[in-house]
Amino acid sequence: KRGKTRETFKTLNTAVWNLHCPQDHVSRISEQLPLFQAHLDFGGYGRFTMIPGKGHISRPRGNDHAFFGMRMAWMLSQTYGTPFNYVLKVNDGKIAKVASGKRPFTGDTSGYGFYEPETVVNVTAPESKDGKPFVKWASDRGTFAKATSRSTTFTTPKGDVTISAIYGKQPFKLSVVGGKANPAAPKPGEVVTVSASTDKFFYWRTDSKLIDIALPSARSFTFAMPSADVAITAQGK
Repeated sequence: KRGKTRETFKTLNTAVWNLHCPQDHVSRISEQLPLFQAHLDFGGYGRFTMIPGKGHISRPRGNDHAFFGMRMAWMLSQTYGTPFNYVLKVNDGKIAKVASGKRPFTGDTSGYGFYEPETVVNVTAPESKDGKPFVKWASDRGTFAKATSRSTTFTTPKGDVTISAIYGKQPFKLSVVGGKANPAAPKPGEVVTVSASTDKFFYWRTDSKLIDIALPSARSFTFAMPSADVAITAQGK
C-alpha cells in the first residue's frame, strides 16, 4: 500500500534514474515528467535522462526485477549511447528551435527539453501576460545572448535549469518557512538563495510550478524569482 506521509512514502530518499526516448508516442515525455516531479516532491531525488531510440520498446519477458534494476538501466544506457544531458524548463515562453548542440531532445510541448552542456537554443516569449509587458528573461545559471529580447538564444549550463520570462515590475511575494532567503524580498528575475535554518531539516517542498528544486534534500539551493508569488517550506524530520 502506497504511503501518504514522508515516513511511509516509498520514494523517500530514493534515487531514481528515469530513461526516456523522445520518439516514444505510447508513453509521452509530458506524461512522465509529472510522475518524476511527484517523486522529487516527496523527498526523492534522481535524474531524468533522454536516450536515443526508435520509440516505445517492450522489455523482454521474464523477471521484472532484472529489468527495473539500476544495473540494467546502466547497461541499457550504454547500449543506446546515452548523452549526459540536463533538463531545461521554460516558464511563460517556449523553445523555438535548437541552434546548435549535440543530440538535442526538445519535449512535445516546447516548454522543456533535454540538452548537453553548451547547447544553444532559441527561446521566445509573448509580448505581454495578463496585461503586463515583457521585461526580460531570467535564470540562475546559463547565458542569454540578450536577456531583454523576447526572442533570443540561451546557452545551456552543466546542470538542470529553469528559465522564466519576466512580465511587469511589480513585486511578488516570496515566503520561506523553516529557512531564510537572500534577498528576502526579491524582484522578478533576481537570483535567490534559500537556506535551511533548522537542524531538523529533511527536504524542501513548494507548490509553485515555476521553480525547480533539483535536489530537495540539499540544505540550500538557488532559483530565479518568477513573475508570481512563491511559497517554499522546509519539511522536518
